[in-house]
Amino acid sequence: MTTRSVLAALLLFWLTSSAWAATSGYINPQSGSIFRPVISGDWIAWGEMGTYSLYAKNIVTGESKTIVAPEQHGANYYGSTVLWGFAPWHPNIALGGDLLVWSDRRTVSSYAKAHIRSYNLATGEEEYVGPTSGYYYGYEHYYPSTDGQSIVWQMGDWAVGYADVASGWSGKLQNVEWPLAAVSGEWVIWKEGEDGEALSSFNLRTGVTNRFYTATEDQDIRPPVIDGSVVAWCMRDMSEGENIVKVMAYDLATGKLTLVKDHTGSPEHRSNVAVSGNIVIWEDWRNNTTSINRRNLDVWGFDLSTGEEFPVATGPRNQHLPWISGNIAVWVDDSLGYSRIGWSTLTLPAPEPGTISLFLGASLVLLRRRRV
Repeated sequence: MTTRSVLAALLLFWLTSSAWAATSGYINPQSGSIFRPVISGDWIAWGEMGTYSLYAKNIVTGESKTIVAPEQHGANYYGSTVLWGFAPWHPNIALGGDLLVWSDRRTVSSYAKAHIRSYNLATGEEEYVGPTSGYYYGYEHYYPSTDGQSIVWQMGDWAVGYADVASGWSGKLQNVEWPLAAVSGEWVIWKEGEDGEALSSFNLRTGVTNRFYTATEDQDIRPPVIDGSVVAWCMRDMSEGENIVKVMAYDLATGKLTLVKDHTGSPEHRSNVAVSGNIVIWEDWRNNTTSINRRNLDVWGFDLSTGEEFPVATGPRNQHLPWISGNIAVWVDDSLGYSRIGWSTLTLPAPEPGTISLFLGASLVLLRRRRV
């Protein structure tokens, strides 16, 4: 490589690392209100509660897929919604790799109980996930999480359900009350106790279970999320005020606990949180100065490697229900008075002054070597 090409490469790296905002866009729903969108790679998937349907779109190719259409309900449909769940902060849709999973109440020899189904965006194959007979067959199955290789969910008898995508094996992983489990690679995590008593991990490789965070009596933990070894969650902390919400992160590999954000939260004492690599994003209430019926929420992010906080999506009305995969964030945007899906490709933050000095120093060294 010539000196000129090296300098050009260094300059290109510096210039392309100078801002967070980059490529972005919006997806309008087919109909009805949007149920928390999720993203993996180039695919965004979401549910629409008005028609109890499920869709996906590739933001690079523009390809769209209807996973569950309104007409698929028909006579076999039972229950209040296909995407069964209590609230957006207890998500019942997950995406990992090409695998989309959700909690479904379409009757497929399941006695109308909520069960887990998967759809492979690459092959178009839909599968029933979980036990097909026996003790756990008649229970509700909901709140799934997947990394594309494993699927975990909450069983109706307060247990962590687990399925291996490659082998098709499924069964109970752990007896836990209200677990709200999540999975990434070798790690499975869950919340223990309906009141948010603790967070625990299970290593699929070693078989070791570890309680890595224990809440105080003043703290109420919301569902945790995980990517790699980094866990993120939000919790109400009554020890610091009636409506204080903390966004937290914990690295299972290093044991490092980070207070990402300490801010005034919602009347429900929560902020929806997502994590990818070293980036944690959350539903932020700092600009919510209006009433409960006219909220003004934003999406903010935090880089665990640098300690830098940054805006992801701000504007009038709500930008909320965020998710992230790699460096692409997705959220529900209400800025125009109706709900649509917003997404943005994030880039690295601007380099510190020391980085610029390093670039200039490297340039001088290369030029001197060329003269010799």
